[in-house]
Amino acid sequence: MEGQDGIKKNPRSSWKLTGGLYERKNEMSDELNEWLSRLPTGVNDKEPIELQSIINDSTRRLINLAFTKHAEGLIEDVKAGHLSLGLIKKSQQELTTTFFAAKEVLPPVTKEKIADALNTFAKMLRCQRPTPEDLKLYVYALEDMPYYKFQAACKALLKRHKWPRLPVPADFVEASADARDDIDSFMANLNYARSVFQLVAVSRRIPR
Repeated sequence: MEGQDGIKKNPRSSWKLTGGLYERKNEMSDELNEWLSRLPTGVNDKEPIELQSIINDSTRRLINLAFTKHAEGLIEDVKAGHLSLGLIKKSQQELTTTFFAAKEVLPPVTKEKIADALNTFAKMLRCQRPTPEDLKLYVYALEDMPYYKFQAACKALLKRHKWPRLPVPADFVEASADARDDIDSFMANLNYARSVFQLVAVSRRIPR
């Protein structure tokens, strides 16, 4: 399901990776849930609204723990018996599935959205609309850009683009560079936490 802004809205309590697909599940393992409930959530900025449907206190606590302990501290905790390797692996899975669920609700821009934006710019600037071949080049250059960044780039270009020509792909890329850095920052933090738990899970310094 999509909201009016084109961002997918997915309810989430937790996710489970099965056969390469994500299934919703209502509860995490009791062990992981009980352990996470004892961890502090930390002082975090409010998550971007696009991600609030899939981020819960468990995610916040794991991110906070990763930034507090880092891989080195967590490895020492496991070696000292304060934390089990099983919990580390379950935490890694929880963060990984959350990360990809977040990516899912932040889809890349579509060909149709790019065409609509270019047609709007052409009408506003009174210049020629892109040909089908031109549109293919725009799509090729911009197809990996998240839609939320493309939206922000369009808004920025509407305010400052003053040449009587269509913005070229580089204009969109430049205008999107600092757009919605709240989402970029949160996704970077989530990915860092995921990487920390992954490093601990495969560390050779932990007896098996």
